[in-house]
Amino acid sequence: MRLTDARRTARYMVLMIGLLSYLLLPGCTGCDFGMGISISPITITWPPVSALHAYVSDSVFSGSVGVINTGTFQLETTVPVGNRPVDVTPVGSKLYVSNADSDTVSVIDMGSKTVEKTVAVGLRPVNIAAYDGKAYVLNMDGDSISVIDTASDSVAATILVGAEPYDTARLGNSIYVTNYASASVSVIDMSSATVVTTIAVGTSPTGVVAVNGKLYVANRTSGSVSVIDSATNTVTKTLTAPDQPVAVVAVGDKIYVADRGSNVVRVISSITDTITDSISVGTDPWPMAVSGTTVCVACRGTSNTVYLIDTTTDTVMAAVPVGTNPEIEAYDDLLCVPCRGSGDVYFVNVPSHQVLGITRSAGTDPRRAAFGQ
Repeated sequence: MRLTDARRTARYMVLMIGLLSYLLLPGCTGCDFGMGISISPITITWPPVSALHAYVSDSVFSGSVGVINTGTFQLETTVPVGNRPVDVTPVGSKLYVSNADSDTVSVIDMGSKTVEKTVAVGLRPVNIAAYDGKAYVLNMDGDSISVIDTASDSVAATILVGAEPYDTARLGNSIYVTNYASASVSVIDMSSATVVTTIAVGTSPTGVVAVNGKLYVANRTSGSVSVIDSATNTVTKTLTAPDQPVAVVAVGDKIYVADRGSNVVRVISSITDTITDSISVGTDPWPMAVSGTTVCVACRGTSNTVYLIDTTTDTVMAAVPVGTNPEIEAYDDLLCVPCRGSGDVYFVNVPSHQVLGITRSAGTDPRRAAFGQ
């Protein structure tokens, strides 16, 4: 070994011995280990504590929302709500929880992790959408939408729509509502909180997404996707997507449709309104989320996996095994995957395709998830 190499090695060893001594000897603060090297105090916390929490509804027996720290993946607390909580939707510092069997919405202060108000709504509230400081609560058995003003947490309007409202998408000042049992889409003017028109689509419309001035509606039992021009509020095209298309998401100019009967995700170009590709995934694909340019698909049935699709190439990058009967929610690169069958909640890092942590026994039926403080 040359002399210069020996000196460099010796210097490195002194530095490392000093660092280890500092870490092992808490009393050593700002110690100087020679050669002009001084080390200041370091605080190391493991696992990291995060200010970000995942809120997971527990739908069957407990009637609660679990609060999970996304740094430690530990269940910090549970917040009692109404009977059979389903959807969880954040608005500012508050979380709105639909209680399907109580006909109410619980308002949780995410700072104190407590219910600050319970709002009576229509029959069997299931899904909640948030637009412009208002929570739109879809009452499936009431065939209506309760509009909650989140400033006062009171119902500002009740809008009658079609039978069993299921999903919503916003385009401009209009909200489009799929009505599962009446094969239609209600168009709501947000200013007046009234239905301005109703559009006939295929049977059992479920998911809807807005892209480039158009709405794409997945019609589950008719095996089709209706394309609606928002300028005229008419169906301009119907695409064949056999075997139960259910969920739809969009990335750029493309729409991704989960076809649960054929175990594929179909790709639609919003430029040509044609199906350009079909991507094979696991069994029973349904819940979907978007993380950057990645479409994340929760596959149930015998798969119990999350498929990650690269939308630049429309190919599967990875299939991540999770618990049984998964749902899915995305926050930047982090996926929260409540598994209704196994009672666990998985956290997946999208870029690395890895499970970061698992919250065991998160509930008897962990269902929907949202992220907040």
